[in-house]
Amino acid sequence: MRSRESWTVKELQALIDAADSEHRDLEFKSKQALGQTDGKKREAGKDVAAFANGEGGIIVYGVKEIQEGVYELEDGFDPNGKIDKDWLQMVLDQQIQPAVEGLETFRILTDEQTGRFALLVQIPPAELGAHQAPRGCYYIRRSGHNDPMTHQEVTDAFFRARHPKLQANIDLHTLHVQEHHAKALTVNAVCSLSLSNVGGVVANEFLIRFERSGVLDIEFKGAYELYFEQYRDSRASYRCVRSIGRCCFTRFRPMSVPPLRCFPGEQIDFEMRLLLKGIPTGN
Repeated sequence: MRSRESWTVKELQALIDAADSEHRDLEFKSKQALGQTDGKKREAGKDVAAFANGEGGIIVYGVKEIQEGVYELEDGFDPNGKIDKDWLQMVLDQQIQPAVEGLETFRILTDEQTGRFALLVQIPPAELGAHQAPRGCYYIRRSGHNDPMTHQEVTDAFFRARHPKLQANIDLHTLHVQEHHAKALTVNAVCSLSLSNVGGVVANEFLIRFERSGVLDIEFKGAYELYFEQYRDSRASYRCVRSIGRCCFTRFRPMSVPPLRCFPGEQIDFEMRLLLKGIPTGN
């Protein structure tokens, strides 16, 4: 579920209207689910940790289920009471180890006259290992329920914390199509390949590989040209982008290219040209 920087009661009502009985990344809870007792604080920590150890999501306090899959807003929390968004944030930070980085709590005004409100918790997925719920347990959100994590799931979560999370995208800038008399087309496209580190670990090494076909050729241009290379194995010919650049030769001596690193939150843009020759027109 996409995160937001703010929430209104109208947006919350749309979320309620679209809900069903089981949702992996969304849970509605009555305002009675929050309280000053240790038991209710532990339960809140368990619920949020389970979401974080899964794919993240949203928990709303102040919504009741009137029948299976049908929900409505309650009268909300007392604006003069002890429970508010800062109190909830503090409780969650205390109950979950380590605290969920990027977690946000929102106070959503549901009655302008009385000042009553609902509380919404926006939970990102864990990036740096599993989050431990109270009493040393690990939980994960699965099919609308919070289940204990298996040993393998906990191990995988901590393995994720040691490795970067990279995303690659190709954007098309210009496209030129030329038709030949032999009923074939040549397509020339200028693109950019962007590599983004959306995790929390530095990518010290990376490799992006393109397999060449009979009609496709790929050229790389621009500032990072020396990080492109081509090679062939017994199956196919490839073009690739490597974090370790190849050597280039100056007038006097070989010069090594410093390795590229992609830091958390960073995006590296590579310029590339795609050339497709001899594409049948079908005419």
